[in-house]
Amino acid sequence: MNFNESFKSSLLRLATEGDRWKDDQNIGMEIGFNVLPTLTWLTKTTLLQFQDKQSGYDNDVSSYVFNSGLLYTPWPFLKTKLSLGPKQEN
Repeated sequence: MNFNESFKSSLLRLATEGDRWKDDQNIGMEIGFNVLPTLTWLTKTTLLQFQDKQSGYDNDVSSYVFNSGLLYTPWPFLKTKLSLGPKQEN
């Protein structure tokens, strides 16, 4: 099981217009189960949110991903991954 989270924020302080923020957040979780010694079933979900109030443009992004698939590792130096799933972006 892997879990990751990243949050970045920056502030642009303008004396005449006030504060403008830009935020970037990424959260993900991956769970794997060994089916065979060389075959692992993986499930992964990811959320990405980006909000930009600095530029003045409407370029906010939200992305949701859910994948499920197989990881085949016949040798330690060779890995092949096949995954399928929906992705939604706003």
